[in-house]
Amino acid sequence: MHSLWIDLSTARNWKGPPVGIVRTEFMVARELLAAGVPGLRFCHYDRERSEYREIPRPAAEEILQRLETTADPNDSPSKPWLSALHACRSKLEWATLRGVGLLPRRLHQPVRTWTAAWRQIARASAALLRSLPPVRRSRHGSERPVPFSHGDAYLSMGLDWDFNDLKVLGAIRRRHSLKVFLMCYDLIPIYQPHFIMPGYSQKFKEYFRDLLACPDMIFAISEESQKQLLRYARETNSPIPPTQVVRLGVTIHPHLHKSIPQLVSRPFILTVSTVEVRKNHRLLYQAWTRMRSDPDFPDPPHLVMVGRRGWRVDDLLDEMSKNPDVRDFIHHFENISDEELEWLYGNCLFTVFPSFYEGFGLPVLESLAHGKCCISSNTSSLPEAGQGLTQLLDPLDFAAWYTAIKALVFDEDMRRDNEAQIRAGFTMSSWKDTSEAMYRTIRAMTTE
Repeated sequence: MHSLWIDLSTARNWKGPPVGIVRTEFMVARELLAAGVPGLRFCHYDRERSEYREIPRPAAEEILQRLETTADPNDSPSKPWLSALHACRSKLEWATLRGVGLLPRRLHQPVRTWTAAWRQIARASAALLRSLPPVRRSRHGSERPVPFSHGDAYLSMGLDWDFNDLKVLGAIRRRHSLKVFLMCYDLIPIYQPHFIMPGYSQKFKEYFRDLLACPDMIFAISEESQKQLLRYARETNSPIPPTQVVRLGVTIHPHLHKSIPQLVSRPFILTVSTVEVRKNHRLLYQAWTRMRSDPDFPDPPHLVMVGRRGWRVDDLLDEMSKNPDVRDFIHHFENISDEELEWLYGNCLFTVFPSFYEGFGLPVLESLAHGKCCISSNTSSLPEAGQGLTQLLDPLDFAAWYTAIKALVFDEDMRRDNEAQIRAGFTMSSWKDTSEAMYRTIRAMTTE
């Protein structure tokens, strides 16, 4: 292998902290850079030129450093139009909802329909504006087209459906005998299209066909993702390239702690994920609503939700904030530091994760890495993530969830025993482990 090209198209265009897929690209690139991998080089895809361009190493290091230290994108001064768009949407919706009651009844439904359409347009506009590449002038020299040569390897781990073109990449692979390695995170857009934004399904069908046709190897982040990818390949009569499951790393900072004052003296249960319909936060809201009328819970523990506001949850969050029975017992934090998250994991009674479907299940692994009991859904990759150490429940079975939460709240011995099992049996992968596993495969396939 002459050169290993790491595609930083997603990192280069991303605003905000590296979360989810962006974090994978960031952490693996950083680990490979720190390991001093020979022949390591960086590139990005330029959509305007339809070509890959080299990122000089100092510029690549600057991109990774920016991701490590950046603020939340919703607070970024470089995108004031995003804040304005959200504010405009909220004010318009509020005014409409207040005014609709003053209109004749025959106009109520048309106005509500118009409001819903505006909400979809506003969200789609925000997503489009976020995806626009920033204008950057590197202090480290001009970029040039990537000089791919025979024997080189290329690795992309980012949002390729937004920032890459796998058809162009496939043509380069054939022309230069380039070894191409890509990632598969999940097939939610294919098999759970009701959990994604309307209109995206066809885009992802084309993306996954290109994903299967292009590479020499696909890394899947779980056995579940690998299984679903191979299923889709068979169903569409697509090529089936070699696949390999790689475990993503978990980062914890046990030496970092910053308490959250309003929770210091209160017992609480933690759930960490983007707040969106797929994550099933409504089940937790219903559980806490039930607690407030349960005589066994004169003073129930609080629910702490950590994660960005996603889509199709505005009504739920509004209901949570206005329901007088639970609004003082449910806390939603969107922008917390690593130190605060460490404190939450360290001080919670246990964690809950009732998601309908996951490609990986990082919050489950984070809970176990902190030695905390976790009640998790029994679907998709979550049993795999739990390593036999979590309590698995059907995400549609409210009664089972309520019973399990109640039992774990009151039975301290059960929690203590489960935590001892976690300490004895949990196996954690670091990002160094992840990057080394991927590099071993890449090196083996490029020296055959």
